[in-house]
Amino acid sequence: TGAITEFQLPTTHSFPAGIRAGSNGELWFAESLANKIGSISEHGMIKEYPVGPGVAGELAIDSTGDLWFGNARNNAIGRMTPVGKVTRFSFHSPKHIPRQLVAAPDDSIWFSDYGYDIGTLGRISRGKISEYVPGHARGEGEYLGIDGVAVATDGSVWFAEPNANLIARRSTSGTITEYALPTPKSRVVELVAGSHDDVWFTMGDNDIFGHVTSQGKMTDYTIPDAGGGASGLALDPEGNVWVAEYFADKIVKMQ
Repeated sequence: TGAITEFQLPTTHSFPAGIRAGSNGELWFAESLANKIGSISEHGMIKEYPVGPGVAGELAIDSTGDLWFGNARNNAIGRMTPVGKVTRFSFHSPKHIPRQLVAAPDDSIWFSDYGYDIGTLGRISRGKISEYVPGHARGEGEYLGIDGVAVATDGSVWFAEPNANLIARRSTSGTITEYALPTPKSRVVELVAGSHDDVWFTMGDNDIFGHVTSQGKMTDYTIPDAGGGASGLALDPEGNVWVAEYFADKIVKMQ
């Protein structure tokens, strides 16, 4: 109906982000400035769990209910159980910046890694980290490396290559196919898998959100407010697309 209810977090200036749906109506989120992970029940009951410094602003949840997060401060990927026990899995080389994470059906976790001079597409399974370097992973400044990741219903992995202005798809056999975005320096902010091996995305610098099929057909939509900044994106069970306008303080629903 459009009614918005807000809930005050116990920790001020915690910078909540990366909210993900857990079981029993519970939602989980990262508090990157407070070094915590939080949960909120459908009745508004909030719990917070300290996880140490460096928790990134994105989370993934596997089928067991464990939460996964990037931990650049420790050059690691972190895992937290629903009761707050934290385990870290270290990279074999230095200077990794894991950012967006997503759980695959086999409970492996895929993630985008900014890196410092080259970005990688990463995967952690049974505690082992593997990384893959696409052809356009290098870059400079704000368009460095790899960003955004989504696992489609067919098991393929989608990710953005910002400096090359591409969205790419890695098949289950490891073949990478790249699709050019229609406008320069699009800065893909979010990738979300659809229900037909497709993916939705937002482009924060161009006020655009869009859709790409598994065959590479791309459709763009412009948010209503110029300069609104298309940011977070979600799909509901009815197939509606929800987009946050970061600078306009609004949420857009496309039916």
